[in-house]
Amino acid sequence: MKTLSAMQVRKNLGAVLDEVRQTATPVMLERAGKPLAMLCPLPATGALTPSPASRRSLLERLAGLGRATPRAENLDVWLRHERDAWGG
Repeated sequence: MKTLSAMQVRKNLGAVLDEVRQTATPVMLERAGKPLAMLCPLPATGALTPSPASRRSLLERLAGLGRATPRAENLDVWLRHERDAWGG
């Protein structure tokens, strides 16, 4: 699988999309050396139709999203913590 920085994708989006479509190979997108997203080709029909089990699994994973995030009374402290966690 090919890995590209977010900036490379931003500068060459059309070429990256063409490559993914033509080679049917996903491309990993990263920012600051950390995986950020994946660009995957669609099936030949051009439509995404996840199964009900797949949808359920995704919703279950999203249900608790953000609950474990440490929050501070002071917004500046919380933002500093989040920036440090992302390496920024």
